[in-house]
Parts: sequence; structure tokens; C-alpha cells
Amino acid sequence: AERGERLDALRDKTDGLAVSAQSFRKGANRVRKKMWWQNMKWTLIVGLGIIVLLIIIIVPIINSQKNDNK
Repeated sequence: AERGERLDALRDKTDGLAVSAQSFRKGANRVRKKMWWQNMKWTLIVGLGIIVLLIIIIVPIINSQKNDNK
């Protein structure tokens, strides 16, 4: 009888661990997706910043070359 009680307790603990593991997995996926979007947002911001800087640098050079040709 005592062995059966221990097996039941072990089954309960196993079920609890399975539920806990599934919950952890869902939370980890949620955090991973959130971090991916945050990283993508910063990548886009930096990329747009570089493009704007290049435009700021290149446009005056092109304009000065056009004025030199006149």
C-alpha cells in the first residue's frame, strides 16, 4: 500500500513538472519573439539612420558637382 502511495505521489509530481515545463516553454517562446521584434526594430532604426546620413552626405556632393559643370 505504501509503495502505491509513493507511485501516486510520483505521478502527481511528474504531471506537475510536465505542466510547469509546458508553461515555461510558452513563456520562453513569448520572450524570444518579443526580443526578436525589439532587435528588428533597432536594426531598422539604425539602417534608416545610416541611409539618412548617406543622403545628407551624398546630395551636397552631387549638387556641388552639378554646379562645377555649369
